[in-house]
Amino acid sequence: MNEKGGVGKTTTTLLLASSAAAQGLKTLVIDLDPQGNSSAALGVRDAEISAYELLDRAKPGSVQEAAVPSAWPGVWIIPGHRSLTAINTGHAIGGEMALRTAMTGVLGWDLVLIDCPPSSERLTHNALNTSDCVLIVTQPTRFSLEGVSQVIESIDLVRNYWNPSLAIAGVVVNGQPARSREAGVRLGELRATLGHDVWEPPIPRRQIIDDMTGAGAPLSQFGADAQSVIEIVDVHLARLLWLDASYRDAHPDRNPARLLADMTAAEELS
Repeated sequence: MNEKGGVGKTTTTLLLASSAAAQGLKTLVIDLDPQGNSSAALGVRDAEISAYELLDRAKPGSVQEAAVPSAWPGVWIIPGHRSLTAINTGHAIGGEMALRTAMTGVLGWDLVLIDCPPSSERLTHNALNTSDCVLIVTQPTRFSLEGVSQVIESIDLVRNYWNPSLAIAGVVVNGQPARSREAGVRLGELRATLGHDVWEPPIPRRQIIDDMTGAGAPLSQFGADAQSVIEIVDVHLARLLWLDASYRDAHPDRNPARLLADMTAAEELS
């Protein structure tokens, strides 16, 4: 998440979903952005139950009936809808806990990704109250990096009032240009401030990523042109999943440090 718009939250959500599905993980995307860009890329704009109806009429386990298969094999979606803007302006008691209620007792997915809107209001609080961890997405620009500190403040608020176990998984830098002094400076600042919380390597700025969202197809369908990006996203997905002890025990071969070392070694040989 990030409270700034345009930093690549939706793109990162789709990249992780693509990687997870390619590895055989059943993945659910919950689109809480009223713009519904994740839903559009996944080929589902309209459904009987959108994220708005889910939150407005939340009951235990209702995520199970709201999720529908997307156009991407192995990925399900609860689509966003413009009516979600009404959730932010509502004043229902317990409204910040609606998604958590809807997720109660839900089974059947290996990974649930929530695409957040660029705000710190009720929709984002719903996502944070429901999640085990938060992946902060930013770009190597001054104003995007300022949004990181705002996100951390929101996370602290949610920890204090609703979800004390909420963890920060890390920070992903999206859209890193191949050559840019400004981007290099900003990335250095972020690393100096947050250290190992910044996931390496950054997701590069590549046309193939825009092609993925434009075509509404997972990155795995773009062949060799997408391979370098796929390898980076696979490392990031491994970092995310590695936070779960049961995953670590079941998949010792998916150690993210080892995957990153293997990727770096292969790049040096090429």
